Amino acid sequence: MSLLRILGKLTGIENKVKWSQSKKIEAIGPDFFGQYFIYVDTDFNVAIFLPKSDRTLHVLSGDIFKADRWIKYDNKGNIIKEDNPPEEAFQWKINPKNIWFRGTGLPGKPGYKGKVISSENFDEKINSQWIHSRAKEIISGL
Repeated sequence: MSLLRILGKLTGIENKVKWSQSKKIEAIGPDFFGQYFIYVDTDFNVAIFLPKSDRTLHVLSGDIFKADRWIKYDNKGNIIKEDNPPEEAFQWKINPKNIWFRGTGLPGKPGYKGKVISSENFDEKINSQWIHSRAKEIISGL
C-alpha cells in the first residue's frame, strides 16, 4: 500500500473523496458564491456551476481538488470569458456536509466554507460539451 493511500485512510480523506464520486451536490455559501451546483462524475472530473443575480453563470471545472478551467457565460448562454487559471487559484475539498474553498482567485481570507444542502446520484460524464449544455439549462431556469 502506498504512503499516500495510507495517509488517506488515516485522515479519512479517502472516504470523503469516494463519497463525492458520481454525485450532483447542491450547496450554499460562502456569500459571494450564493447557491450553486457541483457535479462529480465517476472519473472524479468536477464542474461547479455558480449562477449570479445578473443571470450570468460562472463555471469552474477540473479534478477533485482544483479548477483547471474557468468559463463565464452571459445571460443568453454565450461564453464571454474562458481561462485556464493557475493551480493555486481555485481549490476545494468536497465533504458530505461542507465544501471548503481556497485559492488566489478568491477574495480576502485564506479559506471559505460552503454547506451541502442536498446530494443525489449523477451518472453522466463531464466534458466540454456536457458543461456547455448544462450551463444553458441553468441559465434558462434563472
